[in-house]
Amino acid sequence: MTTSIHDTPTPPREAVAREALATVARRLQLTPTSVTRAMALSAWTTIDEMILREFGGPYLGYYPKVHMEIRSEAVIAEVFDQIAIALGDPRRALRCGAWTPPGGWSGGAHNG
Repeated sequence: MTTSIHDTPTPPREAVAREALATVARRLQLTPTSVTRAMALSAWTTIDEMILREFGGPYLGYYPKVHMEIRSEAVIAEVFDQIAIALGDPRRALRCGAWTPPGGWSGGAHNG
């Protein structure tokens, strides 16, 4: 078991991935296979890889946008949200408008 920056115990990665898959499938009324296929089209290819790359290291680079128009983007953002909820990561709140990251990142609203 690992700990977050707040020293709160986090569930094992496999359990987080399994729960994220089930929750996203249920919330979006998709089969787990459909969610897995959407992830395969992403930069991460699997939920486990998303957990490792986006939540397991010092670089927290992915911030889902508020309005994901393409179906697979919405699925990927929902997977991210469920992982963030499970791990207590505040980036999910950015999409909900309840958190602003350090430096005032705008979520891609402007390019400079």
